[in-house]
Amino acid sequence: MTKPIHARTNGHVVKSERGAEEKRGRHQQRRIRLQAVMDNDRHESMTSGRGEQETMSGKKNLVGRSLERVWHEWIKTQLLLTDAVEKKDFTSLTHLGNIPGFAGNNDLLKPEGLQHLTTAARELLHWEGMERQVSLRTMRSLLGKAFSDEVTAIRHKKKTVFNPDLVSGPAVRELKALKRDNGAYVIPAIFAPSAKQTNILIGPVCIISKQLFLDKQHDALVLGKDKHEPPWPDFVGEWEKYIKRFDHFVVVKVDNCEKEMAWKAAREAAEFALNLIRVSYGYFYTKNIKLAGGFLQDDRSAQLWFDENGNALFSTAHGPWGSHFDDNWFQLVNERQGGFKQIWSSFAQVLASGKSLVRPVFERQQYAHQLISEAYCEPHDHIRLVRLTAALEAFAMPEKNAIKESLAHRCALAGGWSNTVLAHEIYSTIKNAYDIRSAIVHGRGATHEEISTAFFQLEKYLIDIIQGFSILYAGIENASAPKSVDKLQKELTRRIDAFFWSPDIALSDSMGFQLSSNL
Repeated sequence: MTKPIHARTNGHVVKSERGAEEKRGRHQQRRIRLQAVMDNDRHESMTSGRGEQETMSGKKNLVGRSLERVWHEWIKTQLLLTDAVEKKDFTSLTHLGNIPGFAGNNDLLKPEGLQHLTTAARELLHWEGMERQVSLRTMRSLLGKAFSDEVTAIRHKKKTVFNPDLVSGPAVRELKALKRDNGAYVIPAIFAPSAKQTNILIGPVCIISKQLFLDKQHDALVLGKDKHEPPWPDFVGEWEKYIKRFDHFVVVKVDNCEKEMAWKAAREAAEFALNLIRVSYGYFYTKNIKLAGGFLQDDRSAQLWFDENGNALFSTAHGPWGSHFDDNWFQLVNERQGGFKQIWSSFAQVLASGKSLVRPVFERQQYAHQLISEAYCEPHDHIRLVRLTAALEAFAMPEKNAIKESLAHRCALAGGWSNTVLAHEIYSTIKNAYDIRSAIVHGRGATHEEISTAFFQLEKYLIDIIQGFSILYAGIENASAPKSVDKLQKELTRRIDAFFWSPDIALSDSMGFQLSSNL
């Protein structure tokens, strides 16, 4: 009986060796096919002149090049997988990632390919003007799905050459068809516990006291509670616990955005609205005005220390924090900012719209106001000064070869409003603040008194400077609508001297000369 078993065993060994040989042959054929596809694609790409004949702009060419690199990295990844299976050594695959949205198998890709996919996604969102409406994650998934469709067509031999337009085109169509949300986004705020009747509109932004809001939304909240059924969390109950420490809400109407991006747009618009209040009253009165999710002070605190005799001593502090404003708080804001109501409302609408800030006029102001809100929420004095001077640099776009002088000069011209005394004060204040800022960021340091003095002196002129640059930017946009930061900087340089003396002349379409500021 041993012979038949031995014979069968030999047969099995022979069969196994034959099967292994066939498997190696299949792997080799797959490697050859993949390499041939890559070589053919490169050849077709070079001979067809596709890169030169594309009708897309340079940015869309960048999308095409990025997608072609994704394709090449995908083929390299498939070759890597084939070798790993053949050698039964998978240690080389640990760095691979999954292509988001890819349908089916073979969704692994080298990090270089995933980076190219991200580049293509970012450029397409920018090209379509949706980078503030749709997340980069969603765009990558749309491209991944379209890429898998193109790969499937090539694998099934329906075509022989990878075409990036057949990836970007369907992805963009899916992007435009994507369902997005319209809604009002409610951000709790520590604002003014004593102000019970606040209900102020700044464009799409409403600052409203907590009780007024809860009364207004009573029915909707009750309905939300009634819908709660275990084992689902009690969302309304959790929210009611969360808002206990807050006294106001900032409600922002945002349309046509993915929820994730809508919250970002809402917060930008909300912080901008609070900035108008912060710069009107100053840091001393508004330092505790903060939105939920920011640098919030502890609701209550307690301290322990021991005296020289070993006695335990305690102190406590608790809220409500916020400002000491009463219900008339908006009167001062209206006095100082009322003349700019239309500009502020329009800019708040731009922020809340979620639309792309492709115009540098809007992008510069958005960044400057972001830095201002961060400065007023910053718990460290020295970083607060750094953020505020950076905000002024975002507005002024000073000349690179003389930043301090140029920054001081432009802020004086924008905030001086034909008042030479005021302009000189701004000029010297900005120079001093920039010196202290430089000492901080370059490690030399500055005393607490120097930092505090520089900040509060600078803050005195903040409204005048912001208002000046806002008018100047609006006028430049109407007169020449620059499409790049470099062109905006040139327009600002050309017009700002004349703006000090006559905004009307400086912002005219045909302004062909500059006036001396005599500063």
